[in-house]
Order: sequence, then C-alpha cells, then structure tokens
Amino acid sequence: MNNTADAIVVGMNVAGATISKELASLGLDVLVIERLPQKRIGEKTCGDGLEKHEFKRLGMLLPEGKFIIREITRGELIAPDLKSSITAQAEGRGINRYQFNQHLVSLSLKEGVTLLDETVAISPIFDGQRVAKKASGITVRDNQGNTKRIKGKIVIDCSGVFARIRNQLPSSWWVSEKVDSKDTAVCYRETRKFGFELDELFVRAYFSKEVAPGAFYWIGCQNLRTVNIGIGILRTPGHPNPKRQFYAKLLPRHPYLEKGTITWKSGGVVPARRPLDCMVANGFLTLGDAACQVNPISGGGIGPSMFAGKLAATVINEALENRDTSIESLWRYNKNYNDQYGFVQAGGQIFREFLSSLSDEDMNKILGVQILSEEDILYALEHGKLDAGFVTKIKLARKLIRYPNLLILLRKMQSRMEKVRSLYLAYPETPRDFLSWRTKVHTFFNDQ
Repeated sequence: MNNTADAIVVGMNVAGATISKELASLGLDVLVIERLPQKRIGEKTCGDGLEKHEFKRLGMLLPEGKFIIREITRGELIAPDLKSSITAQAEGRGINRYQFNQHLVSLSLKEGVTLLDETVAISPIFDGQRVAKKASGITVRDNQGNTKRIKGKIVIDCSGVFARIRNQLPSSWWVSEKVDSKDTAVCYRETRKFGFELDELFVRAYFSKEVAPGAFYWIGCQNLRTVNIGIGILRTPGHPNPKRQFYAKLLPRHPYLEKGTITWKSGGVVPARRPLDCMVANGFLTLGDAACQVNPISGGGIGPSMFAGKLAATVINEALENRDTSIESLWRYNKNYNDQYGFVQAGGQIFREFLSSLSDEDMNKILGVQILSEEDILYALEHGKLDAGFVTKIKLARKLIRYPNLLILLRKMQSRMEKVRSLYLAYPETPRDFLSWRTKVHTFFNDQ
C-alpha cells in the first residue's frame, strides 16, 4: 500500500473515476480509495441515462462504448391522474450504469492510477495550525482491518452524498456545509424483464404525491422486454419508505409490471439541490454527489460530475505546479463551475421546489391545460430558468383564470428562477467576498 501520492481521491464512481483519470493523464501520481471491490464499482441506483443537452452545453463529447443500450429521442411527463401528459423531445442515451462506471474505472487505471479497493477512508489528516491548517492525507482501513496513514498534496472527496471526508473537516471551513435532509431524495429501483414484448419503447416520469411525495417515479424501457422502474422521495420528516411505496403504491398503478422478473434491485440517497456554496479548502476539493452536483429537476448527475472532474483537474494541476494548494489557489474551481453549471442547478432547485409544493390536483390542472409545455421543461433543464415567453403565456392562460393561486405561484417561480440565476452568475472571484455572497444566497432560499 502506497504511503504518499500527489492526489488522494476518495471514491471511484463517475466523479472519482473521471478526476483520477484526468489528473493521471497530466502526469500526477494519483491514489484512489474505494470501499467496494473493483468488480462492484458502479453498483448505484440510477435512471440509467445520459442527457445529451448537458454534455452539449458543457462542451463535452457524449461518451461512447458498449455500455450504451439505446438512443432516446423523447420522454413523457405524466400527471398524477394518469390522464394528462407532456411529451418532450428530450434526446439522450439509455446506458448500463454499472458497465459505464466500469468503463471509466478501466480508463483511469490505464492512465496509471493506483486503486486501493475494499479499503475504507476513515478520517482526514491535517498539517499546520489555524489559518495555515490544511488537509494533507487520509487514514484508511483495508479489508483485513489494518489501518494506515497516507499522505497527499491534495485530498479529493468523491465519496457520494454522505461525503465521508468532507463532513469530518473543521466546522469553520466553508466546505464543511451540512446538507439538509430535505434537500436529498431516497430512492429505490428495480430492473424487470418480461417474457413478452411491450408495445413500444418509452421513458416516462410520473408525478404523484401519493406515490412519490416531493419527487417522482419513473418507468423506462431498456428494450421491448426490459424496463427500469424507480421511485424517488424527498427526505422530509416522516417520509415513507421508497421500497414500500414501490410495492404498495407504484406497482398497483401499473399492473403489467408485476409480470416481469426482477433482474436487479437497489436503493440509495441522492442530492436534490444546488451545489455546495463552497467546494474547496486548504489542500482539499470535493465533487460529484459529495458536492451536490446534480440537476435537481431530473436527478441526473453523470454529466455534471464528469464536467466537474475535468474542470477540477485543470485547477489542481496548476496548483500543484505552483506548490500552492491553498483555498485561494483552488478557488477558480468554485467560480468556473458556478459560472458554467451552478446557476443551472440553482434555478433547477427553484423549479423542483415549485413542483414539490403542488398538490396532485394542482399538478393535474397545470399539465391538463399544458401551461408547462415540453419546451418549458427542456429550457428549464438546460438553462436553470424559463424563457421570456413564459411570462406572456401565463398572462394569456385563460384556462387557469379559475385558479388564481396557481397563476400567482407560476409567476413567483419564474421570478425566483431569474433572481437566483443572477446570484450564481455573480459568484465571487475570490474568497474575500464569499461570506457576503453566501448571506444573500441563504436569505434568498430561506425566503419562500
């Protein structure tokens, strides 16, 4: 087991595999700590899709490989009463999430990354005191119960939503921000295979507070005989168990699913909010779910994680070349991420909170009169706001005149998305202005 490395990465899902590969390709000595055995990396609850618009807007090529199952050209949003829907021309690719992650791991190892699998990251190691204090390594424990201290020039936490290392950093460090449980979702998912062919290929997201309070459930075809079925529920106080909801509420609404044989099942927790206010500290950086880098509307995190990995690698390499891994040296990662994607997430959180606040009856009304069109949904997913024409459309929505409260909520949601977009596009250039910016952000999100 290595005792030192230029960079220590904790976790090797999409974020960890991406940044470790990028850093190694720049000639750095990279060590990854992964709790699972290598053959199980990538076993994660997921919608199994790549959204083309995210890769396009972030200037990344869409991944290619044997992990691709099929092309997706449209998706459907279904109202709680199952009577109304929006069909969106949402281009994407259905993938085998496990095979995709294994592909990323393979690329990383080919670049010379050292993987310590079946090894748990226990706690961070620090050097220095007070303002000079910095992360300088990790204490780990292998599958034989042996512990060891590994020193590194920078520590990178990609350990998922529970951020095992980040959450052990000093509370005074901005990056140690605690994520409220209500800004995460608990999920359960199964893959089922049928002995017959379905009538068509489809991807459908269903809104229903009765089934999936605060979020949604989905059914997506991998092929005409296999479907991916999942449910997400916001972790608000007293939230129901997603697996129980799956069997007690979801399956009875779609009886044909019970005819399928279960080929895969898993559960987990995912973030459903904007990125962390600050994602760096002295000798430390975080990305992926550990940094809440997902689209809060769709829950998709593959594109943002890969983008963050490439962005962070450039900043880290320059910091190491300058022998300076201070928060000031790493700050550009914060700024660049928020300028290019954080504002989309922040707007997405507003949109997600709006949808979560609606009753099933109100959702039926909105989808029934098509006040939210496929263009609106796609624009919100891609830009973190609704286009300018949406305000005009609200004014002309005669079918909603009987529901003045809904019109007020729609106008407020549009206005808040615009305001938070402006806030995030004004992310501070240096740590000096961070506290005043953070105060504005927290005031905004606490003012409902």
